[in-house]
Formats: sequence, structure tokens, C-alpha cells
Amino acid sequence: MNSELGDGEIVVVARMRGVVDRVDELRRELVGLLGPTRAEVGCIQYDLQESVEEGGVFLFYEIWESKAALDVHLQRPHLVAFFAKAGELVDGEVELSIWKRCGGGSSFR
Repeated sequence: MNSELGDGEIVVVARMRGVVDRVDELRRELVGLLGPTRAEVGCIQYDLQESVEEGGVFLFYEIWESKAALDVHLQRPHLVAFFAKAGELVDGEVELSIWKRCGGGSSFR
């Protein structure tokens, strides 16, 4: 991960496409991540979207207090279990990108 992230908040965008005949199962699995993840220490925002233009495409938009909080999240049992199933449910790779804020804080606060 880029050392320029520093110790502040980070934003994660994760995008994936479901296997055609398993989209409903993928959706259920993804929705099941919401509660446990939102309860994690360091999770500021964890939202799931589904594309209205591309069937079966999902996007997580996440804000974490720090890279350390994200690192802990990536090792949590519910996420490890999801990634163990992802190969059967996700068409291709999960696209994950990490961002930092520019120009000030959140408009949500």
C-alpha cells in the first residue's frame, strides 16, 4: 500500500461483477457483510450499491479511520469467509482501490 496515505482516514472502493446465474446469492452474501462490518471499530461508512446500468455489478464505498483499521477489517472472520466463497460468486477479480481525501473533510459531518 502507498506510504503517502499517512495515518488519517482512507476511502476504499471495491467493485465486482456477479457470475450470471449466482447474482442473487452474491447479493445476499454482500448484504450479510453490512451489519458486522458497520459494527467494527474504525468503520466510519460502509455502503453497498448495485448498478442500475450493468446487471449484477456491485460496489462498496467505505471510509475507515485509518489504514490500520482497514487491515484489521480485512482479517475479520466474516470477510475472510466471504473471500473464500468469492471465487464461485464473482466473475473475475474484486477490483479494490484505496483513496485519500483531498480538500477537507466529509460533507456528511
